[in-house]
Amino acid sequence: MKFTRYMPVIIGVAALIIYGIYSAPSIVALFDDSLEFQLVGPTFGIAHPTGYPLYVILSGIWSRVLLPVGNWAWRMNLFSALCAAITLALLTWLAQWLYEPIPKISVVNTGASASSTLGVLTAVTTFGLSAVWWSQATIAEVYTLHLLFVALLLILAMRIGHSDADPIGLAFCLGLALTHHRTTVLLIPGLVLYLAWRRPALLRPQKAWAWWLLALLAPLLLYLFIPLRAAMGVADLHGSYVNSWRGFWQHVL
Repeated sequence: MKFTRYMPVIIGVAALIIYGIYSAPSIVALFDDSLEFQLVGPTFGIAHPTGYPLYVILSGIWSRVLLPVGNWAWRMNLFSALCAAITLALLTWLAQWLYEPIPKISVVNTGASASSTLGVLTAVTTFGLSAVWWSQATIAEVYTLHLLFVALLLILAMRIGHSDADPIGLAFCLGLALTHHRTTVLLIPGLVLYLAWRRPALLRPQKAWAWWLLALLAPLLLYLFIPLRAAMGVADLHGSYVNSWRGFWQHVL
């Protein structure tokens, strides 16, 4: 069935339209995180701990370059809608794969059968329209991007577990996720256990470990965005960031 085959894309586009229509048109509330992100994104500022450098950089590019229309607050709200829509597309793909695992990842999924379509649609729709997720998908917040990374990490881990794919992509994605939200650390034990079960050979000492470690650590350099912006005279809205070695670690940890 063509719908089943293209369902992740269809779900993602539909979600973007719906979330976009219902995104908050401007500032939602004063003195909350949403307002802060509406300010630090377009200005490439310094957010509250842990700084969220990846979110600030991506949302800044989105609001200043990719969506140069509308007020700044709405642009930032729509960035959450975009991340939420991509997340639902990934979750749709993942749900189809859980019904009928396939060894390769492609942009267009061909693995889910017609019999699983209703179950996948029900699960994804229930999640996508749930009150908590909806509230985060329509305002400027960091959680939709975080869940996007969670879904992507699960997909990459399953791909590695069902094929002989190199884990370097997973390591790089994990590093990026760590520059966004530190609770990503909680995924690491589960990912390691899953790969140890599916691909035990990966845990044996080998030269590739150095490349995997490099792929994991390289994205963490994005945290240098914080002291670099501070050196340019940018201050966090709370005035708590001190641009020193100790101040940096207090902020990001």
